Amino acid sequence: MQFKSVEAYLEALKQDPSLAMIPLGMVAEWKGISRSAVADQIKTGRLEGMAVKGRRKTWRGVTPKALFAQAEAVESGQREQRRLVLRVLSKAAAEGRLITYGEVMAPVGMAPSNPRHRAAIGNLLSDLSRDSLQRHGFLLSAIVVQKGSRRPNAQFFTLARELGSQPDGEEPDAFWRGQCDKVFASFRVTTPTEIAE
Repeated sequence: MQFKSVEAYLEALKQDPSLAMIPLGMVAEWKGISRSAVADQIKTGRLEGMAVKGRRKTWRGVTPKALFAQAEAVESGQREQRRLVLRVLSKAAAEGRLITYGEVMAPVGMAPSNPRHRAAIGNLLSDLSRDSLQRHGFLLSAIVVQKGSRRPNAQFFTLARELGSQPDGEEPDAFWRGQCDKVFASFRVTTPTEIAE
């Protein structure tokens, strides 16, 4: 959407407040990306941009409706990813087996070869472990292991120390095996939905 002058924009805005725009810099800061990344999202149609031509400068922004709709879609996608990952983990735990990062990532369209996907699944597994520790006393992600080593990655042990769940001096492998035992035992006596809620 483009306006030929500041006056034309403000007159239109007076008639229709939904024409308000959020400046690109503010959008970039809120999303945690660069202004050029926001501009790319406008060019590709993922966000609705707005431009107001002033006498000395062109003011650029994004419509709030498009920005908040995009944010809701992202949040909805993240909730769905969480639900799918929890389902995969619950099934493996109920079967009493370890599961690889690749097996956890595949149902949500992620690949272990993609660094952004690895970071995203790491954050998701950390969130699930924080929740399971608070609610049930174990780190659910303990059963997720690397394909080659058949052990969790370093992020699991870092999280355990940060959350205070791994006692000082406890050998990491012993701690990890103990967490796996707690996960498996819990899923043997409860349904997966009881763990998730």
